[in-house]
Amino acid sequence: MKEQQKIVILVPLVILIWGYAIYALMSVSGGSNINNTTKFAIEMPENLQLSADSFKLKLNYKDPFLKGVIYKSSAILQNGITQNITPVVKQVKNTTTVIAWPKLIYKGTIKNKNSNKLIAILEINGNEALLKEGDEYMQVDLLKIYSDSAFVGFEKEKKFIVK
Repeated sequence: MKEQQKIVILVPLVILIWGYAIYALMSVSGGSNINNTTKFAIEMPENLQLSADSFKLKLNYKDPFLKGVIYKSSAILQNGITQNITPVVKQVKNTTTVIAWPKLIYKGTIKNKNSNKLIAILEINGNEALLKEGDEYMQVDLLKIYSDSAFVGFEKEKKFIVK
């Protein structure tokens, strides 16, 4: 019952406050007469002459959004005629080689109580190995041990193995 009494009191109060705010805005802006337009007259001097630009843009840089496309010449000639620009497409060779990683499974860690060193349990191509940081097994280097993952390197690539 108390909640309904609060609603009965608060809803009209909110309507009253918003009504007053809208009334105040309308009275400041001049009411409903929205077509108040002001015209400004701009006077131009009679002896004003437009001159040609005294500079030229050098647009011979590479566009950062078009990789491999280089423009050779500028667009405007000296006599004012625009020239069609033909882009020169530069072939970019992809020299990335895909390295076939062995099948890696991170099974967890073992902590030595005396020295507080972590030993990771890794399964590499079906062979289980106990490795500490810096050890190598089947060309896989264990670089860092975390509680939920291990940071390993194979050939020249590095990646995280998660449990």
